Amino acid sequence: MVAGTVVHTAFHKDNPLGQWRNRIEAIYEIELPLPEKKNPLFSGAPPAMPKTKLKNQG
Repeated sequence: MVAGTVVHTAFHKDNPLGQWRNRIEAIYEIELPLPEKKNPLFSGAPPAMPKTKLKNQG
C-alpha cells in the first residue's frame, strides 16, 4: 500500500483520526492538509546508478 493512501485512509472523515482532524480544523479555523497521494507506480526509491567501469579496471 502506498504511504499517501495509508494517510488518507487513516484520516478519512469516518475514522477517529479524521474526526479529530475535522474538530481541530473547526476549533482553530485552520486547514490541516494531507500529503498528496503518491503515484503507485513509483516506489519512492531513487533510480539506480548506472554501472560504469573505472579506467584501471578491466
